[in-house]
Amino acid sequence: MLLYFALQPNRTRQDLGWCIPLACQKCNQLTYWKLLREYDTSFFGGTHAAMQYFIGCDVCGHMAPLDPDQSNRAQYLQTCTYAYFETRMTEDQYKQCLESVKWLHKQEWK
Repeated sequence: MLLYFALQPNRTRQDLGWCIPLACQKCNQLTYWKLLREYDTSFFGGTHAAMQYFIGCDVCGHMAPLDPDQSNRAQYLQTCTYAYFETRMTEDQYKQCLESVKWLHKQEWK
């Protein structure tokens, strides 16, 4: 019985903060989506054995998985977003940052 629980996958989700302003396909609200990291924390799996990144709507919780390239771009956008929130970046600079990362096509993250 104990072995059964030790082998069960235990997924941990970590909220990494706001990443990008998008309109949600589910709730149609324009909001800043959060970058989320999920990884396996089972006893035999190690701490970061199977890491997966997502972006998630802050209003309804709808999530979209990201491939490794998209997750790298999302992490870059996250630094830009926080610089904008902390007024270390102007609105024009923030818009340039958003436009420089071309992954916002809906078919890429359904």
